[in-house]
Amino acid sequence: MADKLNSIIVITGKIDIIADKKNAYCIFNGNEMMSKVTGTGCQLSSLIAGIACINKNVLLEAVASAVCIMGISGEIAYKKLKFDSGNASYRNYIIDAVYNFDVRDFKEFANYKFC
Repeated sequence: MADKLNSIIVITGKIDIIADKKNAYCIFNGNEMMSKVTGTGCQLSSLIAGIACINKNVLLEAVASAVCIMGISGEIAYKKLKFDSGNASYRNYIIDAVYNFDVRDFKEFANYKFC
């Protein structure tokens, strides 16, 4: 599909796959609860666009980084939930985690491999 469309393809799920014509990354960050929150896909799309804009020369890595950041933010947010929290709280914690994201978070928590 990436070759046919001359694009980078992003498939999210339990394992996220980011691929261009020749290479792919598998990303193992995130939390299954992210699929129960409206807006995480939109947030990821915006994150990809922003990071890709400033990293045009390494586009595949930029997109993979954005997907890692979103997944790590989902993990950080999940740790903040209390026993009576719901998906609205989780959504807000994800937004906060992206807002407060630091390169140290990436270095410590990014879980990916070149496939």
